[in-house]
Amino acid sequence: MRMKFLAIASVIIAAILAVLGLLLRTETSFDGSHFNRNLNAVWVGHRWVTQDASDDEITDLARLLARHGIKYLYVHVGPLQADGTILPSRYEGAGRFVTVARRVEPGLVLLAWVGQIEKSGGGILDLSNPAVRNRVAQTSTIFTAELDFDGIHYDIEPILDGNQDFLDLLRLTREKQLGRNALLSTAAPKWVPDAYIPSFLRLVYRPGAVWTDSYYKEVDQCVDQIAVMAYDTALPWAPAYSLFMKLQTSSILGAVKSAEVLMGVPTYYEPSWGHSPDAENVDSAIKGVVAGLNSTKATDNFAGVAIYPLWETSEEKWEAYRRLWLGR
Repeated sequence: MRMKFLAIASVIIAAILAVLGLLLRTETSFDGSHFNRNLNAVWVGHRWVTQDASDDEITDLARLLARHGIKYLYVHVGPLQADGTILPSRYEGAGRFVTVARRVEPGLVLLAWVGQIEKSGGGILDLSNPAVRNRVAQTSTIFTAELDFDGIHYDIEPILDGNQDFLDLLRLTREKQLGRNALLSTAAPKWVPDAYIPSFLRLVYRPGAVWTDSYYKEVDQCVDQIAVMAYDTALPWAPAYSLFMKLQTSSILGAVKSAEVLMGVPTYYEPSWGHSPDAENVDSAIKGVVAGLNSTKATDNFAGVAIYPLWETSEEKWEAYRRLWLGR
């Protein structure tokens, strides 16, 4: 009986993989290096804006990232407080980080990564409060006007699909950055088509973990750049995740016409019900992104991939990135 069960299971798995193989077929067959523009990004941890990192460490970091075609650094500058401010003690080394990194690699674009959990996800930040939105936007100017960051990268989660308060925050931030030509970037969740979101998606993904085509288009009108966090999918197999990334890449590029688009690549190892490192990793993510790019002609505003996070990207993972994306 056990052998019969295993035989049937093997046939089913083979059939599923065959279907996935067909779905992963593309119009063209370029490799990753064809699409790489050396406009890639990485999320960088908080220690770099404290007094913990030495000038030599910052120098080594800047050179490492430049060698890997990384242009954009999302540098965590501290979580927002409930009132929309960030304690200055949280980023006391930020000015030195910017000075040293820019001196070593002038081509790097340094964005202050500003984030918090929104009240809809059980957090302390209430974006429905106009005063809070105004203070968040005002706080962002500290990093561009006083500390010489090139722009702001918002990662406020969860932002529910259609959330107009978040759009207002983006517009307020843009207004306060006028005259500095600062870059406005945001992290974004998974894409779904314009349709009623099935109840099973609400069960699998936490609230706010998906944006519809229409909301992506609204956000597109407010920012310069969108970095897609297309991970924590609960998919168990690497081919399935590659297919997911293919569909996300081509669909988001079909919706976003103005802002730069970067597709997130997970390098973290945190096994959970929503994330299987065997399925979601550098190999499967980049293969999916490349398949998506080979499946659409709407690649003009595609910038690159965004690695999450730097602090869990080992040399083995950098090697996979170099092989699949840089062609080295």
